[in-house]
This record gives sequence, structure tokens and C-alpha cells, in this order.
Amino acid sequence: MKDAASYPDPFAAGGATCALTCTLTQGPCWAPTAPVRQDVSEGEAGVPVRLALRVVEADGCTPVAGAEVEIWHCNIDGLYSAKDVQSLSFCTANDAKAIASYFFRGRAITDADGKLTFDTCYPGWYPSRAIHIHFAVRRAAHAGENTTTNAQVISQLFFPEELTEEIFSTVTGYKEKGQPDTTFASDSVIGSVSDRAPYVAEYSRMTDGAMLAWKTIAISDSDTCGTSGGGPGGPPPG
Repeated sequence: MKDAASYPDPFAAGGATCALTCTLTQGPCWAPTAPVRQDVSEGEAGVPVRLALRVVEADGCTPVAGAEVEIWHCNIDGLYSAKDVQSLSFCTANDAKAIASYFFRGRAITDADGKLTFDTCYPGWYPSRAIHIHFAVRRAAHAGENTTTNAQVISQLFFPEELTEEIFSTVTGYKEKGQPDTTFASDSVIGSVSDRAPYVAEYSRMTDGAMLAWKTIAISDSDTCGTSGGGPGGPPPG
């Protein structure tokens, strides 16, 4: 991301809705000790992505300053990292490098405008899941906790399917893996969501070859959404 300093603020124009971001299953691949950092890539291969997030109150779109957002997702080979991941064998496939690393995991704190950024890479895929990034949001009082018990919301962020199809058709390192075997419609998590728009990132290509992706996350102390995804049967959705 050699031109990252010149990337636009995707939230500057306003206009984003403040519909409540609902809970989607945490999955078995969370790990408790994600570090506070902007760059979570640890040198892993993939299309560079600047992920910009904005946390607001669902009631009125008021920015939430001091909130902690934690993200975690798999690498280009469909593996999660960390020796302390909840389901070691399922998430890392017992790959030694994945277990010894902490790639694609991190936390950051929102600024006065409720904004933060992560530098990551476009995720890979693994069987039975559409490509996604997990995230948890904690209010300031619970920032730094090594548990998700007090998270305000735990959910997942997806990418437009046409973008995924393009990347896995044309980009070296991705096209060799073939197209994901799971669409939104057949995914065990987002497949059960009637309105998928709140969980699909917007994006723009940058001149340096990276991608800028962004999403507004709206939280509330009275979550009326309930829990979606991760129904009975089959492997645990990651």
C-alpha cells in the first residue's frame, strides 16, 4: 500500500444508513490475544486491503469514540492462525506456520469520529463458507478484554460475490485455488439473512493496486436482532 497516505476517507460523503448491525455466529476460530495494531497481515500473500470501519450508535448515527473493534479471518490458503485459537485442528488444519503465527488478527480503537482502519489482505476460502471477515465490537469500558462475553456485537463482513469471482479468476495466488465452493445463498451464516446489504462491504480499487473496503457498524445497548447463522448440523461455521 505505497499510496495509503493518499487514500480517500470513504465516510467523508456521509449518506450511510445506521441500521443496527446484528449478531452473526462467532464461529470456532476466535483467539483471545489479538494484538492492538493496524497492519494484521504479518507478510502473508494476497491482494492488499485497507479496511476502514466506522462505529456509530444505531439511534441517530452518533459516532462511538473509544470502541474497540477486533477482526479475524483466514489467509489465502483458507487457514486461520494462532496457537490459542478455539478449535486448533479445524481452524489451522494443524499447519505449523499457521499455529506459530497470528496473521489476520488484530484490534484497533475508534477515534473521535468512530473510525479506524486495518491493513489486511483479501481472504481466501475454505469449504462450506463464503469469504468473510469476523469482527467483534466492544465499548470502551471493555476494550482489551480477552473474551467476547462483553462484546456489544459479534458479526461477519462479506465481500460482493462478483468481486470474489473476479479475484479468484484473475489474480495470481487466488486463481490457483479455484472459485469458492459456497455462495451467499448456500452459506450457513449469511444464507439465512434476508437483507444481506448490512454485511457486505463497499470497495474501491486504489491506484497502487490495493483495495479500499469500508463499512459502517451500528450498535445499540438494546439489540433486537437476535442471533443468526450457525444452525445445527454440519461442521461449525468459521
